[in-house]
Amino acid sequence: MTDPAMPTGRHALLAALAGIGLALAVLFAATADRGLPPDPPPNSTASWHRDYHSFEELLDEPSSVALDGRVVERLEVVALHGIPFTRSAVRVERVLAGESTVEGDTVTVRQTGGTIRGGRAVYISELRLLRPGDHVLLFLIPEPVSGDWAITGGPFGHFMIDGDEVRSATLEDFGYIPPEEHPLVTVIRGKTLAEISAEVESLWAAQVAR
Repeated sequence: MTDPAMPTGRHALLAALAGIGLALAVLFAATADRGLPPDPPPNSTASWHRDYHSFEELLDEPSSVALDGRVVERLEVVALHGIPFTRSAVRVERVLAGESTVEGDTVTVRQTGGTIRGGRAVYISELRLLRPGDHVLLFLIPEPVSGDWAITGGPFGHFMIDGDEVRSATLEDFGYIPPEEHPLVTVIRGKTLAEISAEVESLWAAQVAR
């Protein structure tokens, strides 16, 4: 006996196809919700031309900017002299220091690391690549040729914001001169985002007044 509520023939085929389409839509939505897959584990280390110990030193770099922002997306990975660089879009929510007029804009930040065509992958242990959704405090310097921005000192100018808490993106994991902590880890401990923002703004105002 045929259930009158069940579609038959062509209607059954259309219903089945609709069901498959719905299932695929749910699958793709779930995949999109998960965002980027985790980055591969680090396979490289790096040395930095300078060890920054304070906000003042980070702000001393020419044309430096400090900002509170959110990572919108990863744009692409480009190869320069065979080395991969990941470019990410960061929406500027507030400029804390610097003469740049980027507040409210989206800037492109370039970091060393990523996977390029041909499968070459470079992921540096001291660096955390920006990921969509990250809320960050960044100290940046301009790249004069590309027009992108670079994080000052690599790991030294990269801080994560979680609610009202601020922490270094990687320096807590790699330390300084064990068992001591890096000064940029201790300087922010116990301080709120508002307090750190006010400190950076005050340091910049003093620098401008000199």
